[in-house]
Amino acid sequence: MCWERRIVEANAARLKIVAPGQSPFTLIYRHVDCGHEQEHEIASVRRNKITCGQCIEAGLRDEAKAAGLALLGPVILQAEVLAEGITFIGQDFPRFRHYRFLSCGHEANLHTEQVRKKEVKCDLCQPRSSVPF
Repeated sequence: MCWERRIVEANAARLKIVAPGQSPFTLIYRHVDCGHEQEHEIASVRRNKITCGQCIEAGLRDEAKAAGLALLGPVILQAEVLAEGITFIGQDFPRFRHYRFLSCGHEANLHTEQVRKKEVKCDLCQPRSSVPF
């Protein structure tokens, strides 16, 4: 009964079950539309709240190229040293990625929507104007 239900849920989300996942709450699925395989939570598949991570990253690479950037990967964490110890800034920013400007070679963490709209500039080459007080 349980497997039959999971198969029905996977089919509804345009997925095929490939193998067990790394936890009892996940399975490896193949996306019917693109053929990529990815581990997803069973509950996310049940709610049909899944996307192909490989296809999303490919789209982000294409958008970066169109904006004169190279997508390097996830956000680069910056450590902030505080009196209590080290705190990492930027641990969970799913809509940000780390890019290199092709024109100058500088790198920056940028919002993917800004890249998509080509609303990006290198702050090191073109500093933001300061607001007078």
